[in-house]
Amino acid sequence: MRLMSRPLLFLAFFFVLAQPGLWPESGPATAPADGSSLPPGAQEAPLACLPDDPSPWIGLSPAEAEARLGTPVERRALPGDALAGGGTVAVFLRGLSLYAIGDHLWQIRFGEGYEGSVYGVFVGDGEDKIISTLGTPWSRLDGILVFRFAWRGYPLRLRVVLDAGKARDIYLYRADF
Repeated sequence: MRLMSRPLLFLAFFFVLAQPGLWPESGPATAPADGSSLPPGAQEAPLACLPDDPSPWIGLSPAEAEARLGTPVERRALPGDALAGGGTVAVFLRGLSLYAIGDHLWQIRFGEGYEGSVYGVFVGDGEDKIISTLGTPWSRLDGILVFRFAWRGYPLRLRVVLDAGKARDIYLYRADF
């Protein structure tokens, strides 16, 4: 008799918890009538960090990036003849800067204050950890490691600027701009 009481107790407990009206409705969320995905007056929180593989951001328009990240704290034109087509940089909090030419992002800078990783590398990581994570650099200059990502359909590079053997700045960019 005692062996039968545990399964029956479990079933009784399950049926009590499954009673309608005991728990708040958890059906599918309905979109507001205006087609937005947020309730009226609510604002979507900006991203804290980009994904570990930020390469899909290369080629986005500055407006698309700003819609995901929020408003930059600074926006300025880039100097130089090569960028006469309207090069700009948008600086966001948390050590993140996005560089655009015309209507396309071509470079992303991750600097001091950025808390996410870029392909497993964090700002502040030592050179040994960077190489063990990303492999042998494609190019190595004094204080700069360059990694080539040949698996993309366009020439994508990752440049890590070292200061005292640690990553100070990380740049992801299209090499054909």
